[in-house]
Amino acid sequence: MGALSGALMAASMPPLPTGLVAFVSLVPLLAAVARAHRPVHAALSGLACGSVFFAGCTYWVALVLTNYGRVSMLVAVLVTMLFVLYLALFPMIFAWAVRRVKDRWAAIWLGLAPFVWVGTEHLRTWLFTGFPWCLLGYSQASLLPVAQVASLGGVYAVSLLAAMVSAGLFALYNRQVGLGACAIAGVALFAAWGRLQLSSYPAAGSSLRIGVVQPCAPPVLASLEETAASMDRHVRLTREIPSADLIVWPENSLVRDVSQFRFFRENIRAAASGARAPILVNSIEEVGPDVYNSSVLVSPANEEYPRYDKMHLVPFGEYVPLKSVLRFAGKVLQEVSDFSPGQRRVLFEVAGARFACAICYEIIYPGEVAAFVRDGAVFLVTQSNDSWYGNTVMPPQHNAMAAFRAIENRRYLVRATNSGISSVVDPAGRVVTSTRLGDATAFAAEVRPSREFSPYTRSHDAFAWACLALSLAALAATFLRL
Repeated sequence: MGALSGALMAASMPPLPTGLVAFVSLVPLLAAVARAHRPVHAALSGLACGSVFFAGCTYWVALVLTNYGRVSMLVAVLVTMLFVLYLALFPMIFAWAVRRVKDRWAAIWLGLAPFVWVGTEHLRTWLFTGFPWCLLGYSQASLLPVAQVASLGGVYAVSLLAAMVSAGLFALYNRQVGLGACAIAGVALFAAWGRLQLSSYPAAGSSLRIGVVQPCAPPVLASLEETAASMDRHVRLTREIPSADLIVWPENSLVRDVSQFRFFRENIRAAASGARAPILVNSIEEVGPDVYNSSVLVSPANEEYPRYDKMHLVPFGEYVPLKSVLRFAGKVLQEVSDFSPGQRRVLFEVAGARFACAICYEIIYPGEVAAFVRDGAVFLVTQSNDSWYGNTVMPPQHNAMAAFRAIENRRYLVRATNSGISSVVDPAGRVVTSTRLGDATAFAAEVRPSREFSPYTRSHDAFAWACLALSLAALAATFLRL
């Protein structure tokens, strides 16, 4: 039964337009928890659920390891299995904890279960630097009335609604009509509220024109000739944008040390001069012994280069945690970059409007993006390079997760990627324009700066923390017999 829940959750995620499946996805797992003889048996069902779910959502890790990590398929599969098992611990903890709560409070365990689910999702977001990939709420990326609840409590609030429907349906199956009806009616009311919110955004106001370049550059540039050809492609696509207040190039391996290397600096400044607009580039910046994955704003006539250094690095992609412990995996670890994390948030400014740029993986951390908005960002940008992952579910899932940051903070989001999917999303989560995976192209779209703070932006993730605190309190009470 747990494995069935995992399959249903995986089937509800982008790129499939099957978000409604999420509303029934936890029913089999809840049934397995209810029927388990002991909490440990429930935990095994949760482990099966998580294993199937995360295998379906992160199988692409093995492909990256074989294509770029220079390891055999066997080693890649084993590493990916370990990663999946780690992620599966969180549904396992959910099932174990909920079974303990059921043994203590049989009358209310179903009412608490959705909050415990959100508590474990929030735990997954930050524990050991976190990996909040495919939270249950992301299943609603194509169901915008439901997704609007993210402006109240983040994607976690959307996860709660999906879990509540599953709990309500299971309650109705068990003839707990009152609990089931209340849960489903509550979700219906929030969906109706969300539909009304759709007509409120985007708000009227002045706009900026933002250009995006999607060059489809090779993930790794192995020679000077490849570097020069990639730069020519970036510049040529930039010329195809007729007018813009800002042009965004994606994250890729093209640019290094803008202020130090004449080749990069002069080519980018010439492109910016021709476009009559500053260009936001991704650059590998060396500062003393430290190397940063950075966003740098290059203006036509400005000798200064404002820079943001990526703060949340990808474990085993941009740095190796516990490197001394993991020496046995030397062949794999040799292929891992060794970046330093940035130490502060930086806002850029164009045409009087301040904006933030999240680099790649950072965009899936709701609280970190909200912090940039509280600092004064009036629209959001993200640069990414998803070309490593080919034609898998990773690029469309990454794009859908990024779109939730627009809803949560009621900001336009501009997403520039190396090979797709690049997009512009309005504050209600509507896709204004987007590219196809694998196209070398450029486009421009209007965005409207906003200074409104949504309840979620103001909240510092209070809702998710409250769910985690409630979960821990309920679990502790099962041991203390309160």
